Amino acid sequence: MSRLLIFFLIGAAVCGDVLFYKEIINISIQDSSGSVEGQLFFKNISSQRRLPLIFFPFPLDETHPYPHEIKVEGYNYQICDSGIALIIDFKPEETKILKIFYRQNFRERSFTYIVKTVRDWKKPLDMAVFNIALPASLKNVKLNYKSTRIKKDSVNQVYKISCRKFYPKADLTIRWGDGREAIDKE
Repeated sequence: MSRLLIFFLIGAAVCGDVLFYKEIINISIQDSSGSVEGQLFFKNISSQRRLPLIFFPFPLDETHPYPHEIKVEGYNYQICDSGIALIIDFKPEETKILKIFYRQNFRERSFTYIVKTVRDWKKPLDMAVFNIALPASLKNVKLNYKSTRIKKDSVNQVYKISCRKFYPKADLTIRWGDGREAIDKE
């Protein structure tokens, strides 16, 4: 625990030199779970090595339990109460892509992806892209960010959200049906 606290203090001290500048997120909704596959882009803008602590939060509430599957490509991570934490070693002026995957159940006809923590970085993302795939059978799909439906066939419907200078005030929420119905469990 003390080692994590020390890393947190180091990460907090140098985080201003490491920019989170872009994310590309693919969200897929299935029967009672959603999966998130993301690429998060970071750059060390300093001329010195940096070891920031990166915290990736999960939406956790009565409708979103802790994810039951988590994968991070190429990095060890620590499971925390509300997300995961990891240290990324940046060489001077180095850019790195964090590739993350998680699968999370939902108990209502909605799924949330946390984006408002972008504000913790004190700078908007240059670009954020969200591709959201849902079964074609889901009706009344609503997204709280402006989107374009780019595909609909007998199997899937896919929406895309593209934002420049993304500095969100609200998390990304996907709803279908009336958004309040409980998921039937057999």
